[in-house]
Amino acid sequence: MKEEDKATEGDIITFEKDGQQVEAVVTSSRLQNSVVCDMTIMEDFEERNIDVEKTVVAHKNYTIKMRGDGAGSGEE
Repeated sequence: MKEEDKATEGDIITFEKDGQQVEAVVTSSRLQNSVVCDMTIMEDFEERNIDVEKTVVAHKNYTIKMRGDGAGSGEE
């Protein structure tokens, strides 16, 4: 996957988890092959009975729904 096609902090991604299509905001993109994301942005998160609030998703397993504002994605 090309670097520009990878999600960064603040991006909204969609992926499948436990047979459900879910939406999440990327909270960390520092891992080489995946991103850490927070699924609590979904209005119906509580009703979905998902056991965890955050998860790790491989780059090949998500699509970017919306790019964030770019804040927080700088190198340190």
